[in-house]
Amino acid sequence: MIVTTKNLSHAKLMLIEETQKFIKKDDANTTMVTKARITSNLWGPLCSRIESIGLKKMREGTKNVRYLIIFFFSIKNILKNDINHF
Repeated sequence: MIVTTKNLSHAKLMLIEETQKFIKKDDANTTMVTKARITSNLWGPLCSRIESIGLKKMREGTKNVRYLIIFFFSIKNILKNDINHF
C-alpha cells in the first residue's frame, strides 16, 4: 500500500510531499518506508531555512505516526488474543 500526502497549511511558503510505502514481509512483519520532498518558492537563505524547518517538523510527525501505528497494532494483537481465549 502506498500513501501520498501534501501539506495544506503554509502551502504558500513551502510544499511538503510525503510518501509512505507499506511492504508486508510475512504475517508478522511489515516495513514502512517514508520519503519526503520539501520545497520552498522563496529565494535566498530564507528558502533553505524554511525547508530545514519543514524537514524537522516532518521528521517529528513521522516519528509520532510510527509510535501510533505500533500502538495500534499492539492493541489489535492484544484484543485478538483475548478474543481467541474465550
